[in-house]
Amino acid sequence: MSATEDFWEFASQTYEVEGVSGLCLRLQDEYELDVNILLFILWCDQMGAGDVSPQFWKDLVSYSKKWQGEIVSPLRGARRELKVRIANGLPHLQKLRQQVLSVELEAEKEQINHLQHLYNVSPTIREVTAQEMIRCYLSALKLEADDTRDHLLKELVLIAV
Repeated sequence: MSATEDFWEFASQTYEVEGVSGLCLRLQDEYELDVNILLFILWCDQMGAGDVSPQFWKDLVSYSKKWQGEIVSPLRGARRELKVRIANGLPHLQKLRQQVLSVELEAEKEQINHLQHLYNVSPTIREVTAQEMIRCYLSALKLEADDTRDHLLKELVLIAV
């Protein structure tokens, strides 16, 4: 895979690998980890290069938290609420739910494109493993070790390759 490999294409394909989406969503819902950043780490691992500088991860996490909090999470919340309302007897909301899903995916794609841009302009890309980048990500989030979460992250790396 080359440095110009499209991250969106990689993310879309990897998310469909059996077990990946379930692990990503569990890590998102139970540990508040960003699925796109997890996929970014896997993408870098496939390319055999990444960035472990604290400033890179600070910038990446800062951008992603803001984008997720202000754009993606509200869309996800609306989509999930519409699903509940549809299940409670309002099937006419299905078209609206699909439209919200489409916009949510476009927002996710925009985040992924920005993460790829940060990678492409980073002056400190070097050979690095997924586990090193996971440590950098968790450090940028100021998270302590958690055996269950850390096991899930290792499992994600193993099944996604």
